[in-house]
Amino acid sequence: MKNTSETIVILGMHRSGTSTIARILASIGINMGERIMGANESNPFGHYENLDFVELNDEILINAGGSWKKPPPKITILESETEYKDKIVSCIERNKASIWGWKDPRSCLTIDLFHKHLDNPKYIICYRNSQKIAESLFKRERIDFETGINLANYYKNEITEF
Repeated sequence: MKNTSETIVILGMHRSGTSTIARILASIGINMGERIMGANESNPFGHYENLDFVELNDEILINAGGSWKKPPPKITILESETEYKDKIVSCIERNKASIWGWKDPRSCLTIDLFHKHLDNPKYIICYRNSQKIAESLFKRERIDFETGINLANYYKNEITEF
């Protein structure tokens, strides 16, 4: 039987427009998940981050010795593939629909673990000027400008390598 499911993954650094793209996809009927991070002061229309993926990605990054703000080495993330395979497959199966997707900027760091388990994956890449991202990160979280630029460039590099 032919698989008709399609997966749309939005990849982009925090503050790069990923929430806007996810909101547009949700508005045209693409299932972006049941447990979605809502609005707050820094994102009044909502983050549209699927909390199933956020929580799993946070766990993977912490286990690898880092976080979204302090990315662990890629090799450390990749070494956790066997350990997280069942959780990744379960997360995907819980959220899967005929046309579905998710947005979580942390996925830029972990997407290699998820990719092989996705049906017909399509990727939407969000790029924004690194200086603008750094300014936004400073405004939202007081992350210093140089750290913000370095993070933005690191995430862009991870997307490019993927």
